[in-house]
Amino acid sequence: SKKMKFNQEKILDEGIFKKLVITSSQLFAGRLVGLFYNQSDKIIIWTLSTPSLLAVYDIALKISCLARVCLTIINSAVIPRAASLKGRNETQLIKIFFSFLNTSSLFVMAMICAWISININFLLDFWLSQSIEQVNIISNLMLAAIFISVFSSISQTFFIGLGTIIETVKFSVYGVIVKLIISLIMFNYLSLIGLVLGTIVAECIMFTLYYLIKSTAPKEENHA
Repeated sequence: SKKMKFNQEKILDEGIFKKLVITSSQLFAGRLVGLFYNQSDKIIIWTLSTPSLLAVYDIALKISCLARVCLTIINSAVIPRAASLKGRNETQLIKIFFSFLNTSSLFVMAMICAWISININFLLDFWLSQSIEQVNIISNLMLAAIFISVFSSISQTFFIGLGTIIETVKFSVYGVIVKLIISLIMFNYLSLIGLVLGTIVAECIMFTLYYLIKSTAPKEENHA
């Protein structure tokens, strides 16, 4: 009986380890795709343009990153709560929490993005002692992209908490492909503006994909 118990524990440990490896691999793939998505604009500028243009892009990015940090803070609270609800099989609460989370996050991020947009010139004057019109335009476009990304970002983190990781990786890959194609085309015509427009289009695509599965993913996970 001791040998049988040992074999059962060994099989259980192997099963847990295998599941951990698969989950970790999927998360790593998702992070890798996300890293490339976030850095693709700089790669395009570095490859096709000049360092001065990259400097302008970096300044605009740092301004808009104030909103990105706030979104990251919101995201940090999502996974534990989603995992907790899934562990208790609270299907109805999962749907309610998902809707409340997205609604409240959109409201909060709208206020933050609006405040940053209104005060861009002040932030530039404080940081650089001058206002740069091109940075102002690019920063506002980046803020628009961040606001559009709120729903998909929260949804992605939520579904990771539920264990639906592979779908988030697929959607991220689709986003990267769309962003690269649109950005490369638009960059030749509109420079940095075209680059950020590519990001906005990619975020709209991911918004649509997550919106299409928002009502079905929690239910599927509950039956798994």
